[in-house]
Amino acid sequence: MAARQDKWPVLLGWINVGLGIALVLAYWIYLPAPARFMASGNADPGLILYALATAGSAFVAWGLMLRGVSASGISRGLVFKSAAAGFALLGFIRLGTALFPHAPFDQMLALPVIECVVFAVVAVLFFRAS
Repeated sequence: MAARQDKWPVLLGWINVGLGIALVLAYWIYLPAPARFMASGNADPGLILYALATAGSAFVAWGLMLRGVSASGISRGLVFKSAAAGFALLGFIRLGTALFPHAPFDQMLALPVIECVVFAVVAVLFFRAS
C-alpha cells in the first residue's frame, strides 16, 4: 500500500518554493538597474537582496523536499534533486552578480564567477547522483 501524503506539507512546500523563487526574482530585478532602488536617497539594498536570494535558494530546496514528504519519509533521490535545484539557483544568483556586479562585488569580480562555476558543478553532481 502506498504511503499517503498529507496536504499541509504539500501546501507549505509550494509556499516555500514560491517564496524562494520570488526572492531570487527580486534580486534579478534589482541587478540591471540598481539606481531604481536608490532613487529616494536610500542605501543600496544590493547585499540585502543578495542575502535574501541566497536564502531563497534554500527555500526552494526545502519546499521541494516538503512536497515529497510521505509517511515513509523522503527518498535519497528527492533529497539530491532538491539539493541540485538549490545549488543551481545559487549558481544562477552568482551568474547575475558576475554579469551585473554591485558593491562590494564590483571590487572582486572573480568571486561570483568562481562561485557560479562551483555551484553549477555541484548541482550537476547532485542531479546525476539522484
